[in-house]
Amino acid sequence: MAKARSGFAGRQGGGAKRHSVLDVGSLLPVSARAENQISSFANPGARAQPSRPSSALSSDTQRKKDTVVQALSKKMLFQNCSSHFLAGLANSAQRIDLKAEQSWADIGNKSSHLLVIESGAARVAVGSGVHILAGPCTVLNQAALLSSEYLQVMVSQDEAPEYEIFGAAYPACSVYEAGLPDEDMIFNGNLTGDQLCFRNLCPFAFVASRRPSLKHLAQSEYDRLPLTLQGAGKGEAPLTKCDRADFMSGGALVVSIDMQLIYQVGADYPSDITAFEANFADMQRRWQLVMQRCRSMFVAAPLEVLWAVAEVMELITVSAGTAVVREMDSPPESETVIILESGECVVEKHTGVNPHEARNTPIGKLRPGAIIGDWTLISLGLPRSASVVAETDVRILKLPRDKLRGIIRSFPGLAAGVEDRLNEVTNFIRTMISGSNSEPFLLCDMFAGCNEDFFRELSPAVKTATYFCGQVVRDPLEDDDGESSSDASEISDRNNSKDESESGQEDDATAPDSGTIHALQFGTCVVEAPGRGILGEFHQGQSITHSLVQQFGDLVVSSPTAVVISVRNRLLRELMDKYACGKRSGWRASISSKLAISGGPSVLRMVIQQMEVFKPCANRFVDELCQGVTCRSYMPGQTVVVMGAEDNQQMFMLRRGQVAVEIGGKKVAVMKAGATFGELVMLGVTQNRTATIRCMCFCTMLEIARTSFWDAIERFPAERGHFEQLALKNMQIKTTWPILEGVPSRFGLLLNLQASRRKFPEGDQSLNTEKARETAMLVLCGEVSLMNETGEEIDVLTEGSCYNEQILIGIPNYDNTYLIPKSSSEIQSVTLDVWEKILSGFPEERNRIRQNVISYMIERAQKRLGIEADCILRQTALFRIAHKDIIERVQKRLEPRVFKPGEAIAVAGQEGDAMYVLLAGVAFLGKSAGNQRAAAEFTAGMAVGEAVMVGAARTHSCTVRAKSLCLAQTCFRKDLDEALAQVHPDIRDAFEACLEDARHEANTNMQHKLRKVPALKNCSASFFALACKDADDVLFAPGDTLLERGAMCKAGESPVYVILSGVALVEGELGVSLGELHAGEITGEGAALTRASKRSATVRAGRHKFVHCARLHGFHMEKALQIAESGQENFFANLRSQRQSESRAAMVRWASWFENTVIPALRSSPLFKEWPTDLLKKLVAPFSAVHFSKNDIIVEAGAPADSMVAILTGTAQVETKNGMNIGILRGGTTFGDEVALDIFSVRTSTVRARDTCTVLMLPSTEIQRVLEDPSAQDTQLEVQRLRTSRVDQGSLGLPISALPLGVAAADACARAVAMQARRSICPAGSSWYPMSDKSPHGPHFAVLVTGRGYLLVEGSTDARPIMQLCAGFYVPEGLLSKHCAYVRAITACEFYSVRKSDFMAAVDSIAAGQSWYPSFRLHENQIRQRMVGRLQSANGATLALQPHPHSSDLFDWKERRMACIQLAAGFRKDMQELPPRPMGTGRKRPKSSGSHRARSAAGNGGSRPQTPIGPENCATVPALTMYPILHVLMNPPEKQLVRSKSMPKQMERRANKYCW
Repeated sequence: MAKARSGFAGRQGGGAKRHSVLDVGSLLPVSARAENQISSFANPGARAQPSRPSSALSSDTQRKKDTVVQALSKKMLFQNCSSHFLAGLANSAQRIDLKAEQSWADIGNKSSHLLVIESGAARVAVGSGVHILAGPCTVLNQAALLSSEYLQVMVSQDEAPEYEIFGAAYPACSVYEAGLPDEDMIFNGNLTGDQLCFRNLCPFAFVASRRPSLKHLAQSEYDRLPLTLQGAGKGEAPLTKCDRADFMSGGALVVSIDMQLIYQVGADYPSDITAFEANFADMQRRWQLVMQRCRSMFVAAPLEVLWAVAEVMELITVSAGTAVVREMDSPPESETVIILESGECVVEKHTGVNPHEARNTPIGKLRPGAIIGDWTLISLGLPRSASVVAETDVRILKLPRDKLRGIIRSFPGLAAGVEDRLNEVTNFIRTMISGSNSEPFLLCDMFAGCNEDFFRELSPAVKTATYFCGQVVRDPLEDDDGESSSDASEISDRNNSKDESESGQEDDATAPDSGTIHALQFGTCVVEAPGRGILGEFHQGQSITHSLVQQFGDLVVSSPTAVVISVRNRLLRELMDKYACGKRSGWRASISSKLAISGGPSVLRMVIQQMEVFKPCANRFVDELCQGVTCRSYMPGQTVVVMGAEDNQQMFMLRRGQVAVEIGGKKVAVMKAGATFGELVMLGVTQNRTATIRCMCFCTMLEIARTSFWDAIERFPAERGHFEQLALKNMQIKTTWPILEGVPSRFGLLLNLQASRRKFPEGDQSLNTEKARETAMLVLCGEVSLMNETGEEIDVLTEGSCYNEQILIGIPNYDNTYLIPKSSSEIQSVTLDVWEKILSGFPEERNRIRQNVISYMIERAQKRLGIEADCILRQTALFRIAHKDIIERVQKRLEPRVFKPGEAIAVAGQEGDAMYVLLAGVAFLGKSAGNQRAAAEFTAGMAVGEAVMVGAARTHSCTVRAKSLCLAQTCFRKDLDEALAQVHPDIRDAFEACLEDARHEANTNMQHKLRKVPALKNCSASFFALACKDADDVLFAPGDTLLERGAMCKAGESPVYVILSGVALVEGELGVSLGELHAGEITGEGAALTRASKRSATVRAGRHKFVHCARLHGFHMEKALQIAESGQENFFANLRSQRQSESRAAMVRWASWFENTVIPALRSSPLFKEWPTDLLKKLVAPFSAVHFSKNDIIVEAGAPADSMVAILTGTAQVETKNGMNIGILRGGTTFGDEVALDIFSVRTSTVRARDTCTVLMLPSTEIQRVLEDPSAQDTQLEVQRLRTSRVDQGSLGLPISALPLGVAAADACARAVAMQARRSICPAGSSWYPMSDKSPHGPHFAVLVTGRGYLLVEGSTDARPIMQLCAGFYVPEGLLSKHCAYVRAITACEFYSVRKSDFMAAVDSIAAGQSWYPSFRLHENQIRQRMVGRLQSANGATLALQPHPHSSDLFDWKERRMACIQLAAGFRKDMQELPPRPMGTGRKRPKSSGSHRARSAAGNGGSRPQTPIGPENCATVPALTMYPILHVLMNPPEKQLVRSKSMPKQMERRANKYCW
């Protein structure tokens, strides 16, 4: 084969000169260069085209002209032009026959013409590059169509690009300077690793770009063609697939086309010439951009190259915030060159914050003209070192890698302008960092597994050469035969002790004893042959024999640069015989027959098996794994993995270079060639990268993708056990699947090994796909929004939460929910196939896992409903009033159930014993006629089958089916019975009593029960059947609402209820009971009969027992009422009569409620105290009472105040805005008077119900409306005076400013208190009575602002003053009321009474009150202490002066005693005056009363005499009357029982025993 000479080629690495190929047409990759049929771009609507060329031409001539048409149609200048127009150009163009070895300069100047080689081949030298052989269909010199004036303008529009590194000065050193960083990881140029990544991303920013003068490109019209054209020699054929017989004569036929010819032919094709002009304008714009932005990359490039760049260039607009390039993008994307044409971009580096988080940190900025990437690094496999994000809307020029490679291969002379740069790049990647003998061979697969001694002896015999694009790799040892022979002899002498027989047996029969083996360190080469094209491609690390290449063609460099190691076969064989570690199997693979290039599985297997994790693996497994191994190179400072960042979870082996391990930005370790890392992440042992790996020099890695690893595991399952054990030893899982509770840990291990993990940025939509909806997911970190089908958020999933877990048990995602990351999140996902594959090894765990999945679904549904697990049963009517002991026992027995869409939950007519509480999904019952609409639906929180479970019905009255996927908790009757048997008998009896009426007719089916209803009894069968179709049982707990007053109702939709058992209460708008509904009565029929839009009354279950109802569905009831048959009249008549009687009773109840409840509460307010009753009735009539349950908020502090509130019944607690309890209000009081007076616009305190409260809300607007009535003029004036008084006292700060505390009248807190104080005037001589703390209005205190008075106690007879009060005196009303004290005015007194809760709310919410409140408290305590002692003394004195209940008896006894004493004294005096009598027998001394009593007792049989001693029997014992005391005893007073309310019963009985 003839060789073309080139001085440049001869200078670089001794490369041989060669014929290359100028690519056909558009310089696209090889795969796009196949010959195509010519496509017609003609407009069908255009005018008729001229006839095609005459058929008289020979077929060969026509074929050649078709070649020209085909070549032009592929060029951008002629896009959208018809084949007829191009054929016209081919017919009209001048053809020049270029003879073999003839130069184009010998024929004449055609420099301004576009040239097309029609047949033959020509040697073309573009610029100073090597000659190439251009074959048919080659288009040359397109840039010649540009005018020299336009070119000159473009030359003057040069702009300098701008780069900025944050926190660093612009470095002057080259980006390709070698050297390791210091201990602090500071690289050359005083740059950190992240700052160096900016340099790696934009290498052209730090290379002094030589901008040569372009005068040589535009000198004159005749010298502008920068190429030499020469006819090919005889037999020379281009390196493409062709018939070599066509090129035996040599030379070429060249077609010449200029601009004049194009317009001349285009005159007959106006639409085509329009398309050509548009294309030409586009190419001019592209040419301008190339001249402005790309010349620094292609130094001294000729016009032909720049035109080719303009053709392949892509113009793209990127919006602000969008990534232009992403960090770690791999080839081919990472080898694409991007130029910033306009706008600004920020360069961001991914940095690790912690093992679970990484963020993008800005490290620099790019401005127009900045170049991202370097075409001289193509084929090194470098990923992007940083990301570039558009800060504004930017316009970029994109040069795809494959198209750039096509240009480089088509114009090898392009390297002439960047010769120094290519040498710099080559020296950089060849730099030895460690100094080891093995370092040059680390990237060559054929040397895998060899030891250091092997490399030490091999190094002298190895030749390393550098080649540039287009050069042929030659044998560098062919001129050194003598030296090689001596080297071989020397090695042979050292190995003469080796057994030659063994060596011979190991030799490969196909391995020659002589020749050279080439191993490619860097770059890419191809094997080309004339007429056959590219036969094979040769990549980094692979090797091939030189003799084998020569059999087929040439080994040509296809990358910008390449480094090739060459060694003699014979020397290599002898060394491999000496060192067993050489493993000749790798060498055999390297010199296999034909083009079986080394580096395949057999050689790469040796590299992979050096890794500790793969050493025990079989060769077949490793061979399969090698199919997914890729080689990547990294620049100094570039990060391989980032702590906490998302990546592909691959494993790495460092083949060349050194890397640093960084944690928290500090270097903690260094790894060298042969080290591995990332295996635990690949195995799934850890979920995140725990450290950052940064390159300290130019490094090359082998990467094993996680997907390739698991694909190999699937094909060779026998290797699974080894990796499971390895993972189990190192497994540290932070977040686990909650559905695996109780499952062996090995199951979770396998799941983590095989499940995929990925990080998602906030708002990422990639999870909203069909594939994602068929995958179960676990949130590892972050927050993720669960969206429904309409795009609404229904839940937020946090760390440890699952999504779509039901697919693991065979239940699809019926609801079409999907996930959207709410923050940066990491998610682990597993498909059903992977799950089943793992589960197949644990068949005994299938049921457990199924129950775990269902339980987890139930748990999530409960949280979504906002209820705790122990509150599920509280959602049902049956357990709403049940004792907590019953609920706790039943809760433990609940069983979760899942119902798929269409599955029956309850079947009509089927006996049942279970209740289903829906937690998620929708169920329906029945189908209405005509439109197939569900008669009723059950949603989350509702229960199905309550009546059947408690025994109120024996069978289900209708069929209920799941409309969507339904989750339910199931409660069985036996579980309830067991729970009732375990609780206290009182609790059980109370619960059973509530259900007694509901169970009365359990054995009667629904239709029979409805037949007994009076309103339905006389209806026709058709009316009854349709009205009662799909009627279902509904149970209401005591107090539950059947119908709510004011609720919207609609005919055909709202249900009608029939009371089957129990009592329901009908309440009016104010909560007043209007009547009762008993079994057999109907309610809720208003929507069907009167077409009412709102419910007119509230119907709720009675307070003591359950109400069992039959629900008649509105649609069926409406259809039944539309049927004109007999029986409807009775239905209407019965209902009308019932409603009229209920209305009359309701009016009476309302009047009673108004008089007895509402008026007393309103009269307690100063605002309504003087209002006429008729006016109050007009005010109250439009409103109804509002019921608040315990802990419900009636009004809230800070909320807008628009109504006055009256508490009719119940007790409420007053709180500050901070939640402090400051008072209690009881039924019969009001608050918010100042709101009605238009003083306050917001609530100053929160009022919360302590128990069930009934409240009447009176809007201020409604109060004003009533006052505007002409009949309310006097009342309106009174309200206005009250408001003026409140405002005036507020301006004076009374009563707080009147206290001796020094509080100013302008104090904000004092004014707020003043406007809520009630003022009262007490004239002189009148009394003022305080309010009790136990009154409905709550505790109060008062202040005497003006006047004097004194304190008295009720009941005092002498009315002595206890204490004198003067102006500014604090009066504790509760204390005075407790001791029955009051104030008597000496002079006219002005009192201000303040509710303590209002006072505390003002102090708590207004900062000004905090300064004087402690003084107020001290003053209050002092006053109370002074009063308590005096009030207690006064009460004691008053009580002492009050008459005793038995005072009259005591006085009577005293008078009798005194009379007896006087009688005794007179008797004694008389006895003393009588003369003494001698004792004689005629008179006996009276015997003592003791002997008398003894004789009396003996005469009565030992018992005491029954006849009392009195005047009637004094004759029998006349002597006894002589003693006064006996006289008193004979006349006792009547017995009086002691009665005292304050005396205990025991003391009362004791007193009655002794009191008379």
